[in-house]
Amino acid sequence: MFFYDFLVTGIPGTLTYKSEIDIKKGSLFYLKVRNKRRVGICIDKRENKPLSEEKILEIGEKDYLGLDFPLETLDLILWFKEYYKTSYDKTLQFFIPASLSLIEKEYYVYLKDLENLSKKESVILKYIKEKKKVSRKKLIKEFSKGVIYNLINLEKKGVIKKIFSAEKKREKDFNFRLAKIEIPREPTETQKNIINEILNEKNKKFFLIHGVTGSGKTFIYREIVKNFLYKGKKALVLVPEISLFPQIAPYFIFEKYKLFLYSFILKSEEKWNVLLNTLSEEPCVVLGARSSVFLPFKNLGVVIVDEEQEESYKEKEREPFYHVRDILIKRSEIEKVPLIFGTATPSLETYYSSNKKGKYFFIPNRISGYKNPDVEIVSLRDEPVRFYLSGRLLESIEDVLKKNKKVILFLNKRGFAHFIQCKNCGYTPICINCSISLTLYKNRNLLLCHYCGWKEEPPLKCPSCKSNNFKTSSYGTEKIEIELKKLFPERNIKRMDKEAISGRKKVFEVFESFIKGEIDILIGTKMIIKGLDNPQVGLASVLYADQEINFPDFRSKEKMFQRLTQLIGRVRKEGKTIIQTYFPEDKIYEKILNLDIIGFYEEELREREKLNYPPFSRLVIIESNTKINEDGEEILNFIKNKLKESNLKVEILGPVSPPIIKLKGLYRNRLLIKVKDENDFKKILNQIPEKLKIKIDLNPYDFL
Repeated sequence: MFFYDFLVTGIPGTLTYKSEIDIKKGSLFYLKVRNKRRVGICIDKRENKPLSEEKILEIGEKDYLGLDFPLETLDLILWFKEYYKTSYDKTLQFFIPASLSLIEKEYYVYLKDLENLSKKESVILKYIKEKKKVSRKKLIKEFSKGVIYNLINLEKKGVIKKIFSAEKKREKDFNFRLAKIEIPREPTETQKNIINEILNEKNKKFFLIHGVTGSGKTFIYREIVKNFLYKGKKALVLVPEISLFPQIAPYFIFEKYKLFLYSFILKSEEKWNVLLNTLSEEPCVVLGARSSVFLPFKNLGVVIVDEEQEESYKEKEREPFYHVRDILIKRSEIEKVPLIFGTATPSLETYYSSNKKGKYFFIPNRISGYKNPDVEIVSLRDEPVRFYLSGRLLESIEDVLKKNKKVILFLNKRGFAHFIQCKNCGYTPICINCSISLTLYKNRNLLLCHYCGWKEEPPLKCPSCKSNNFKTSSYGTEKIEIELKKLFPERNIKRMDKEAISGRKKVFEVFESFIKGEIDILIGTKMIIKGLDNPQVGLASVLYADQEINFPDFRSKEKMFQRLTQLIGRVRKEGKTIIQTYFPEDKIYEKILNLDIIGFYEEELREREKLNYPPFSRLVIIESNTKINEDGEEILNFIKNKLKESNLKVEILGPVSPPIIKLKGLYRNRLLIKVKDENDFKKILNQIPEKLKIKIDLNPYDFL
């Protein structure tokens, strides 16, 4: 008898099981835990017998899932748990999809015949005998729910046996229509040089391809991936959003090799299919969103991250709040594979690191056939403005549409209006759970909180002064859509944001319609400025640039520069980009007009260094969420004093309330800690008692 330690889904620590079979590290088993079956991964064979052997459950071949995670994946799991100072169950929620447990089904198999069975039992036994193996679900459908009692009796009599199986899964791929893209046959001289340098580099595994929009980065990815496939290796290519799949997938379709798409929205069968193939010996390509960073791979050859600067690579919803970049840097080190970041607008952290620790490639020009569009800065102070639609912009829209060209309008604000307000007394409806005004959606006649989901109907009368004299303030994408349809009634106008489009099918349909030229004006939030390649685009405009720049975030200018650069990149041939602002004298616009990308980055780095912000430090946010505001302040002051006593070389700011003071019914307070030495991350976390209910965010991206 052997004894093994397992990490088990839903269990914070490790559990020990015994078995007569030899189990490899990394093997996945279905394990019984408190009368429930969970998925476990073997991490060690115990040298010493546990003290109370009798209480240890036994497992065998029937419990084996038929899956073995590579030891490198196991190393990554253990690193993740330590780096983020989290529990094993919170770690496994990322590495072992919950759907894996749900795939397992109860089946009944025939063992032998027996006389003296009831009439119904005989019918059920005959049915199972004919089918050889029948799922519980199928039996209930055939004989009704009452069949469960008959099955229990038949099992007791020894004529049937219940088994758990994860076999014969349906191979179901992530289907959608791909964009029609002409892929070059041969790389340009610039592309060839970059490809050769990366493939022949022996010492460095970290690369940044910084190429302006239209410079052919995706083709470079394709050629590198193809090279590793020929060597029998697998490739993982990450994109920030599934909406980009139809655009980039054609580049990774090869005659002899399978392409798999992976995202959290896949169904159980789809995830299972991808998992089976990443753990097979066959070379393949996985094109995935953020969650694909946790997939186990046998024979991984290369990892590529497209649009690496995007915030969607940062987990913001559930702890631990990881960043794909941090995990992949460690994964590249463990699995000894090249890690390639690519973008037209790199994050300052990646730009800085690639110059210091990796290899940096800059492609300043578009490939032949594309030229940079004209960029025009329109001052909203000097223009008659109608709902962020200046006279100059409307004139340009009309002119472009007459030429049968298409228009993209970007506004990173959803809804009809940011809030409504009583003109008499100033009353504004506020979310009952959060200290934030409710956004108006006119078509749905709804006030909605974007943070907790609270919704209510707009008041007919002001609850404070009983007036019905309301005004709307600060417009959103829905308002712009409504106004544009009035101004251009004969044109096909579509809106693309989280409220207008739900589900992957709808996202792909809108993208496909726009690429085919069926949509004249596309208005939306940041999802429309990434990877939307349509040569018919004659005008792209940001309706209100100041909203981005004045955000309470040290990265606000960097993010705005990235979005403006991406927007300019949507205009591929002859056309223009219009940037509307109330502050045209801001230095950022000078850099944009001259497309001085490197100049902007170097200037920003000098400012960051003065203030000791990333990449010259690492940040940690420690946040309390309490029903009474003072309780949160007390908790954070306690932590602050402990950190001061530890004599760590860190800068501590706060405690202070963030811009949104109350969220989901709880008051929020924060400490912001600047860490020079990355090794101090662990030391900081070790100073915090585990019993304290706080949120810890390493390398935060959300400052609201």
